Amino acid sequence: MRPKWFIRLRKNFFYYGMAVIVGISLFISCLRMNTEHIFLCVLTLILFMLPHVLNRWLKLYIPPVMEIVIVAFIVCGIVLGEVENFFVRFPYWDTIMHTVNGIVCAALSLSLVVLLNKQDKILFRLSPVFLMVVAVSFSMLIGVLWEFFEFGVDRIMKKDMQKDTWVSEISTVSLNTGFDSRVTTISPIEKVTINDGEAVLNGYLDIGLYDTMEDLFVTFVGAVSFNLFAAIYSKKHKGFIFCLLIDTQEHTKKRMEEQYHEKKSYND
Repeated sequence: MRPKWFIRLRKNFFYYGMAVIVGISLFISCLRMNTEHIFLCVLTLILFMLPHVLNRWLKLYIPPVMEIVIVAFIVCGIVLGEVENFFVRFPYWDTIMHTVNGIVCAALSLSLVVLLNKQDKILFRLSPVFLMVVAVSFSMLIGVLWEFFEFGVDRIMKKDMQKDTWVSEISTVSLNTGFDSRVTTISPIEKVTINDGEAVLNGYLDIGLYDTMEDLFVTFVGAVSFNLFAAIYSKKHKGFIFCLLIDTQEHTKKRMEEQYHEKKSYND
């Protein structure tokens, strides 16, 4: 087992690296006088304090692995994604973020099971299928709420968080002049004219539906993948799952003491 000072040093080095990335982005945003990006960078620095607040005020223990993943997720999503425009520069950046979101939310849902029941053994008493359903459902709930937020920002503030997709084919009943529900298919769509030629597009541009469905799908894939991996790996390594779960400091200390005594008695 690695000494605590080594783990602490590695975590601090990671934090310093993330802070440098945010600091550089904040400096560039100040030079550009972009108040929105400045706010996002400052918000990221404030969120850096979240693990410390949870640990100090709420007496929660956040495993180093989860702490690193959450902080990296915040930096990659807010600073690199929004401020440095990685969502546009790299087409799959948004997909990666939503996949990681599904994984993190699945781990958080299992943490809630432990916190609400005040005992870690509940994870091994409950049906694995039930835990998987709960974890995936929680991840999808967070994903849906985030899509609600994106839709609200786009409609109210006239932004484009739900990135549009070029579509070459549509099927709709709205173009049917009759009173039945016959579907009209238009394919291929090579040109779209807006306002009598005021603007001409090279195809049909949807209003974020494809982006929303893809985000929810990869969130689902991330949550299911995490649960399958945790279920399979935990059969041989029961202590593995607890390195990903947030718990109370008192409960974590008690669990570690029990594991230490069990291991010591086994070796004797």
